[in-house]
Amino acid sequence: MCPAADLRGYAARRVLIPAVPGEASQQQLLGQDVRDRARPLPLFRRALPHLPMAADAQLLGRVTYEGFAKAWPAMEDPVGFASKMNAMPKYVVSATLTDPAWTHTTVITLEQAGKLKDQYAGDILVAGSGQLVRALTGLGLVDEYRLMVFPLVLGTGKRLFDGAARTPLTLADITRIGPDGVTIQRYTPA
Repeated sequence: MCPAADLRGYAARRVLIPAVPGEASQQQLLGQDVRDRARPLPLFRRALPHLPMAADAQLLGRVTYEGFAKAWPAMEDPVGFASKMNAMPKYVVSATLTDPAWTHTTVITLEQAGKLKDQYAGDILVAGSGQLVRALTGLGLVDEYRLMVFPLVLGTGKRLFDGAARTPLTLADITRIGPDGVTIQRYTPA
């Protein structure tokens, strides 16, 4: 069991957004469009066990889904995160995806995404999916943001919250996950 597996004890049926703030997206930290390719990946991998293992489902945008569907089915890890990712129900908000290949995947609309909280007792994890995150934020559907902060300035990249509705947040917790300044900061809408 991972050391932070039971972080969901705060409320049931939350929509959680684990994200890298500022100008870096998860895809960039994983080594795409980044000049310093050696440093980000180990930092990001160390943060993975701190994502909610107790989530009941995943909610993804099409672009993130397509990247995950290529990578996760072949992944293994000692913590069991890869097995969890592959086994849990996945919902993709898309108007163009018609035949999802990754197991346990259903294509839905944004309106249907808003109703997922009624279907699960546990958390719903949204990873990556910038456009979806902005839409969910605008609709007031996000219950918690988990911002993973790394001691690395990339200098370029996509902004996850660019164009999102202004949303005041309250700091709920900060977890240090290493001696080099990597933190996970939990925020809830104020």
